[in-house]
Amino acid sequence: MQIGRTQLRAGSLVGESINGWFTNFGSIIAVTAVITIPTFLVTFLVTSAVPEVETTVDGTEEIGRALGIALLVSFLAILFTAIQSAALTTAFIRAYRGESISVPSVYAEVFERLGPVLAFAFLSTLVILGGFVAFILPGLIFTVLFTAFGWPALMYERVSGGDAVGISFRMIAGNWGLTFGVVILGLVIVFFASLAIGGLLAPGAFTAPDAEAYSVAQSIVQALASVLIAPLIPALATAVYFEAKGRRDGFPSIDEAPEGPLTESDSIIR
Repeated sequence: MQIGRTQLRAGSLVGESINGWFTNFGSIIAVTAVITIPTFLVTFLVTSAVPEVETTVDGTEEIGRALGIALLVSFLAILFTAIQSAALTTAFIRAYRGESISVPSVYAEVFERLGPVLAFAFLSTLVILGGFVAFILPGLIFTVLFTAFGWPALMYERVSGGDAVGISFRMIAGNWGLTFGVVILGLVIVFFASLAIGGLLAPGAFTAPDAEAYSVAQSIVQALASVLIAPLIPALATAVYFEAKGRRDGFPSIDEAPEGPLTESDSIIR
């Protein structure tokens, strides 16, 4: 495994990332499934409770209930996505170090740092949404920034959520091409994979015995597909982080992380 040990071109970085993923395929799938399947179950149960909104004045209470459930689903999505991102990032950090990956130890580390994980998740979500509201391009830039550097910095350097945001902006300097090339490639692959899954599911909408049966089958297939697709972006992002860190501070950049937060002199925040 060459990630973080010597400088790599974008193509080699992608290849090494995928190799690290497949080498630890069973463990990575287990880490993903532990959070992905419950996420789909909870989301399905909550959204199933959304009432049909009435258009009359008397439907005000129902509208309020539907909006409340929508907000709850959004909160749960941020929560579960944050835990999944932190867990998969931790798993790939260990994979690139050549360490073994166990589901209990990965999630123990995530929940030990749940405060910073949630803080970074909500901060980055607000910045990304603000970017998309202002203009699509800033939103895309922030998405790539926080995906590539925020989660790996948070879990590897053990910094706060706010510091992880700062590291994201600092590490992009001199690494725009590499970062966007690798992360956008991953996003494109995930996008087309999702489209392909949607295309496979579409005929079922016309052949299923009823809408509820189709909805259940759709959720199951999407959950299984997500378990397979979800690790790709964290694999690439964590690789980009160690590559950019090495180009900035020198290789190897994947030495054993300290037990506690880095001191100012050791941190890449300068």
